[in-house]
Amino acid sequence: MKKILIVLLSVLFVGTNLMVAQPGNAGKILDNTARVLNNKGVKASFSITGSLSTSGSIQLKGNKFILATGKTNTWFDGRTQWSYVKSNQEVNVSTPTPKQVQNLNPYTYINCYRTEFNSKYNGISGGNYSVMLLPKNSRMGIRNVTLFISKNYQPRKIVITQSNGSRQTVVIKSFQSGLNYNDAMFKFNQKKYPKAEIIDLR
Repeated sequence: MKKILIVLLSVLFVGTNLMVAQPGNAGKILDNTARVLNNKGVKASFSITGSLSTSGSIQLKGNKFILATGKTNTWFDGRTQWSYVKSNQEVNVSTPTPKQVQNLNPYTYINCYRTEFNSKYNGISGGNYSVMLLPKNSRMGIRNVTLFISKNYQPRKIVITQSNGSRQTVVIKSFQSGLNYNDAMFKFNQKKYPKAEIIDLR
């Protein structure tokens, strides 16, 4: 689940009005995508199918995010993470390491693709750019990731092939960019969850 959501977040910071990428140049496509990662906020809804099936939404701004699925809500303000488990109304508070953040926030993948991935342009598929990411380190647990990005650099679909050959497909159902988000929204607001039990793991 975490690996899939990591990759999902990595391609959601995409905008319009970017420089036109030259077809066949995976690096240029990824550069244009990454350029917006540190811009204004993004909101998207998604569905995941495969050995794991779920759906949810994500809001991002820089390295901050809010991830909502059927079972949990997670907030990360750049330093502290709050994970709210709906079934038992528990909130686990932690300060994740950079590696743990990468395992939760796919946003980091798009910014580190030059150092941790080799990229390959696969042409046009269904009117979208198709770019494959191949991890340089096999310990990442992922064989490859194929990104389908529209001509105006909006994510459409992500296919993740894990080391054991299993696949997960992430479909981006809706996408908005250029949103103005207040940093405070990326912190857990206990007033909205008065019955939640806070478990501080820091």
